[in-house]
Amino acid sequence: MQNNTQTAKKNKNSLWLVLLGVSVLLNIYQWRKQSDTVTVYEQRVDTLIIERVNVEKELNDTRSELNNYKGVNSQLDSLLADANPKVDEQDKRIKTLIKKEKNSGELNAKLKGELDELRRMREEYLGKIDSLLVANQALAVEKEMLSSNVKSLAQNLEATVNTASVLAAEYFR
Repeated sequence: MQNNTQTAKKNKNSLWLVLLGVSVLLNIYQWRKQSDTVTVYEQRVDTLIIERVNVEKELNDTRSELNNYKGVNSQLDSLLADANPKVDEQDKRIKTLIKKEKNSGELNAKLKGELDELRRMREEYLGKIDSLLVANQALAVEKEMLSSNVKSLAQNLEATVNTASVLAAEYFR
């Protein structure tokens, strides 16, 4: 009888040891899985933060680059007056998107799309600015040529008037 109780106690102790071992193994497995999940989540957050910083940097670069051309001429100023509200609108859309979107994958994709749109808009305005600067330079060269022509015509006219004033009035009759 005592032998039965001792074997039952041994079996019970063995069962507890086996359950304890299984519990330890499951805890280790869950801990590793949890750390993997945390790592993946941290990577997603890092990627999202990097994309957000890239979008904000691109937005600020676009704004500052466009404002560098302010005051060059009136056509550029009107182009910039048109471009700045569009950049501000893009900024509002990005901020609204960041506030509304909860899924990091979708938010990341949408931020990349907004970044591409911002880059496209920037390139479009820089192209327009370049064409206006080239036209402005061509006009400056043309103005210089016309100024030199006016100067030479004025000198010719002055020489003609000087010559005509020397001539006696009798030659004109």
